[in-house]
Amino acid sequence: MSYCIKLANDAADAVAAILGTDVLQEPDLKASEISNMRQCAMTTVRLPIAVADEPVPGALVTVSPKEAPGVFTWIQNTLMSKHDTFVPVFRHGSWLWTRLSGQIFLEKSDFEWLGGILRDMCEQVGSGTIVSIVSRG
Repeated sequence: MSYCIKLANDAADAVAAILGTDVLQEPDLKASEISNMRQCAMTTVRLPIAVADEPVPGALVTVSPKEAPGVFTWIQNTLMSKHDTFVPVFRHGSWLWTRLSGQIFLEKSDFEWLGGILRDMCEQVGSGTIVSIVSRG
């Protein structure tokens, strides 16, 4: 279990760095403080995709609340069909997030690979082509 908890946290930090975002944890933690929310083998990483009716500063792209379900469904389906992997993607507040799970058979490099794929997919959403595709049906 110690390995899985450490892996989940290291993986979350790596994926957040690749995406230029952050990991869900208590707000205002100091550098030396340990997050109680991250003391398990599952972590949650913010994607750079905001959900709002107006552009959100700091977001790679902002999608409308109506478009968001199509976007996160597209991400999940594409991960499965093109990359033979799955992570849940969901809306929490004004952002899309993904949940990572540390498993004994995984290594940090597996999550770094995933982070690169997620970054590329978020950039595709940012190009506008994916939103127009998922909005059509």
